Amino acid sequence: MYQFVRFMNLLKVIIVLSGVLVAATAMMFGPYFTAPSLKKCRQVTGLVTFWPASQMVSGKALPCHHLTVPDDPRGGKYLPWCPQFGRLPTLLTPDQPATLRIAPGEKNWIWQIEQNGKIIVSYDEIYASGWEYDKQDRMIGGSLCYVLFVVFLVVFRSSLFSNNPRPTEVTTLIPPSR
Repeated sequence: MYQFVRFMNLLKVIIVLSGVLVAATAMMFGPYFTAPSLKKCRQVTGLVTFWPASQMVSGKALPCHHLTVPDDPRGGKYLPWCPQFGRLPTLLTPDQPATLRIAPGEKNWIWQIEQNGKIIVSYDEIYASGWEYDKQDRMIGGSLCYVLFVVFLVVFRSSLFSNNPRPTEVTTLIPPSR
């Protein structure tokens, strides 16, 4: 019975530690898999209107440019870590139509901007800048998960991997009576 209980406890620990490792890895490398492909982005073309807005990213409210065209009032958000963020209103000619590639879903992040057949900001530039933006936060969080994993193994090493069975009965030493 004791070996079965010990096996079940070890199985629980292995499941928890596996979850910690998966979470740490997902935290550190998740953005590689979350960007939409350019083919999945919706393409909107028209005269672009700018206005300041904010976007919640990782619990922080960040200023962003909200760009819309007459055919798509939802528009898209151009975030501050994207290339040419400060210069974007001057890079686009106001009286010329532009093509925005906007991610599907609720966030409506802009992934590419083109005007007059010329790419103003490319998908690859935005992808690279987004990965670099919160890389430090993700690496610190993932590293802390790995450190906790190692600390857990060190602290519980003796109880998890010990070959000494626990005594099943208590013996007391009673001095012989005279």
